[in-house]
Amino acid sequence: MHEAAAFWWRYTRAMAWQSSVVLLIVGMLYVLCRKRSAAFRHCLLCLALVKLLLPPGLYSSVGFGHWLGRAHERITEERFVAARSHLASEPLVPDLLVMATRTNRIGATRPAWPSAPPPSARSERPAGHGHRTILFGAWLAISMLFALGIAVRAWRMLGWLRQATPVRDPRIVALLGECRRELGIRRGVRLAVLPGPISPMLHGVVHPTIVIPRTLTFKPQLLRPALLHELAHLRRADPLVNVLQVVLQVLWFFHPGVWLANRLIRRDREEACDDVVLGSPCIEAKDYARCILDVLRGDTRHCRMLPGLLAVAQSFRRARARIVRILDTRRVLAARLGLCGIVTLAALGTFLLPTATTQAPGKPKQRADSERCPQVRAALEAFSAHKRAQAAAIAAERAVALPADFETVFDNALTLDAAATGAPPDRVVHWPGWREIAGLAEPATTSVLRQTVLETWQTAAEFEAWGSNSLLLTYAENILGCLPENSIYLGGSDPGRFVIGAFNELRGAPRVTVIGPSALSDPAYLAYLRETCRADVRLPELADIAQARKQTAGLAATARALAIHDRIGRQFFEHNKHRYAFFVEEGHVADWMYPYLMPHGPILKMSPTPLAELPPERVAEDMRFWHTYCSRLLDDPRFAACPAARHAFAKLRTAIAGVYAHHGLHKQAETAFLQARKLAPLAPEIALRLARLRADNGRVQDAEQGLRSFLERFRTSAAQLEHPRLGTPQEQRRYRHTALAAVRRLLRNLKQTTG
Repeated sequence: MHEAAAFWWRYTRAMAWQSSVVLLIVGMLYVLCRKRSAAFRHCLLCLALVKLLLPPGLYSSVGFGHWLGRAHERITEERFVAARSHLASEPLVPDLLVMATRTNRIGATRPAWPSAPPPSARSERPAGHGHRTILFGAWLAISMLFALGIAVRAWRMLGWLRQATPVRDPRIVALLGECRRELGIRRGVRLAVLPGPISPMLHGVVHPTIVIPRTLTFKPQLLRPALLHELAHLRRADPLVNVLQVVLQVLWFFHPGVWLANRLIRRDREEACDDVVLGSPCIEAKDYARCILDVLRGDTRHCRMLPGLLAVAQSFRRARARIVRILDTRRVLAARLGLCGIVTLAALGTFLLPTATTQAPGKPKQRADSERCPQVRAALEAFSAHKRAQAAAIAAERAVALPADFETVFDNALTLDAAATGAPPDRVVHWPGWREIAGLAEPATTSVLRQTVLETWQTAAEFEAWGSNSLLLTYAENILGCLPENSIYLGGSDPGRFVIGAFNELRGAPRVTVIGPSALSDPAYLAYLRETCRADVRLPELADIAQARKQTAGLAATARALAIHDRIGRQFFEHNKHRYAFFVEEGHVADWMYPYLMPHGPILKMSPTPLAELPPERVAEDMRFWHTYCSRLLDDPRFAACPAARHAFAKLRTAIAGVYAHHGLHKQAETAFLQARKLAPLAPEIALRLARLRADNGRVQDAEQGLRSFLERFRTSAAQLEHPRLGTPQEQRRYRHTALAAVRRLLRNLKQTTG
């Protein structure tokens, strides 16, 4: 139910604004073309209804949506260029929630959380979707009531029409044949009569039947225009159009534009058929007007909003305007569209109907997205130029002559051209030019220059993983906006380290020290930090790294690397915690960090001393923040189109969920895991950690059910191959095999526990 409500909300919201724009444009054109033929006006209005039958993601490079998207890109590019000059003086503020900021005691800005209530921890639906479920239920109920009312009226009409008897008078049958030949209708049409006072009508889409009152059979001069009128409906396929009108009016009962368009279509449809009748050489305008006046004496109320049912006259008010129009001899009759009208409508349809501003996600390549997001491309180019200048300054200070093709390494990073450097992006260290530099400079200088290039390449690779999606800017703004000046930020994941580091350096003199905690045990990275970060930040020494390696000598390779990272990271925190505020973005939080961590917007803040419990007001703020944050992300089409964004934002929430689980806040932890699962439904880590949390709380059956559901989705969906950093098919298969093996292993353990 909740998934259906979410889909309905996304579809309806997208289609509502797109159809409203099309209806507005068509309405303006309709006013300008009010003196054109009724047939042209009728087709023009039908274009707006055709839009409601097409998917909202319909895109064309010549469509209205394409030019709307181009205009939006130009506006955002101008804003980015204007804002880039302020990066050195103004902190970035989260824009996803359109948050106001307030100043805390030390003068830093932090977001003012929205006041929405926290979601229930037991609820499996995404936070913030309750009102959508209610709206979906209301829409479904009202639509069913509309459909039921129409079905009841149609059933009564069918029962009434069954009383009609076929016409066997040879004169009337011959007249019907003449009218069919005159209008070029070859399909069979049945003719029936009813004894009561009714309006002549056309009934049926597949098997059309013209029903006339018995009194009209005695008036041949009035019968011919009535038959021509109904046959004109048949030639124009009006019964089928009327069925689509009724269906759309039931589904879009809340859209006033649909009601207005349907009303005008019905009016223009009758006027177009009037033009067909008046174009017959055997019909006089006065006889046709007299025919309409005569049939108005019949009952016409049954013809309103019934699918496949069309009548000559439906109300006295409409008939008056029609008679005045019929008797107007100055009008130029145009029963058909003509070549000019067809070409005009085709051009309008090609321009108006594709209203999507971008191509559907998954069809275009990620590299093409950079052309649609120039601000992201501009940021990457600015960062590459900054790192190039930084490397040149370090080389000049050390009196090191760089190779002639040194700058091409930075240029190739903008296109991830591995062939130009002879190595893939993660192996730039093997560039042949390093041998020349190593012969002229000290090892520390070579390490700093190499790390400068690596930072550029890894940042470019992360931009590539995001497909230059403009949501990358939002990610950086949301995190940097929560960081006070002169703080230390530990970016554990690739986007958390390289994306945040790039935008932090673009602000000029970096106000935040961005450090990759997993690289603190790398001597080359430490040499790079000593050149780039603040002088009073105490960094680990080589002796500290050697001591950590010595103490972990007996461990396996993977366990030893993690143990070294934990020891060096904790030592770095202990040496600097009283001088700097620490903030953490980490997909896999180290165990020693948990007692110090507390939620802080989208990331985590480290307290100088261990926390016995999390402050209740901080927990409440975090739940309200992510309640709105997840809703905005899930509603953003950029988010759905970018696997890297889904993984990055889900990791933010998963890290906070782990903090809640450490402090025994199982309700909040489960809510956070469920929100992370909505952000990245096919992330194995989230499914595993959620199952462990439920199993630790004694809910083994819930844990098993959740894992089985994940296995089913993971096996049947191709989206698991959209991991942002799995390039080759071999990597994709290895990732899929490892994830499935881990989930199945935990599932077996849970079964053994229950057994």
